[in-house]
Amino acid sequence: MKLVKLPSIKKKEFPQDYKFNWIAYNLENTQERILFDNHHGKRPHYHLNQDKKGVFFSWLSREKSETLFWEKVEQKFGSPKKQI
Repeated sequence: MKLVKLPSIKKKEFPQDYKFNWIAYNLENTQERILFDNHHGKRPHYHLNQDKKGVFFSWLSREKSETLFWEKVEQKFGSPKKQI
């Protein structure tokens, strides 16, 4: 997970002045993944697998966006297994 706080630039692509790139993937098949990101010209969105278009989402706060990321990870890959 990468999260960078930018100087106050106030653009819709960077809510609360954050640039982020969060990814989770299957170690056995790296094409099976979830990617949350934002960049110049494209507000917060996520990709499932190799989806190029992405799905936009509303950034309400860093905490709520992280929660959404982990919910999508759990939906795709299931609950994390406990280590014994």
